[in-house]
Amino acid sequence: MNHNLESCPFTLNTTRICATDPIDTAIEVYRIGFTNMKPNVVILINKNEVFDGIAATPIVHHPINASLLYTDGNTLYSRSN
Repeated sequence: MNHNLESCPFTLNTTRICATDPIDTAIEVYRIGFTNMKPNVVILINKNEVFDGIAATPIVHHPINASLLYTDGNTLYSRSN
């Protein structure tokens, strides 16, 4: 978790998410939020359309339990662990 940046600050009461871009940040949030379960839905959002992500946040929580993952527009890339 959070292996992307070695200089990511460590704190006791806060979960810091350090990544190099919005896509890596979304992946780290997914890994933290869904460590003990799988999401029911994955919502793909264009990383350049901020308001699409904001509009999707109400359905992230119960009962849908969705994960938001960002894309580069119309392209999906595979990222290894």
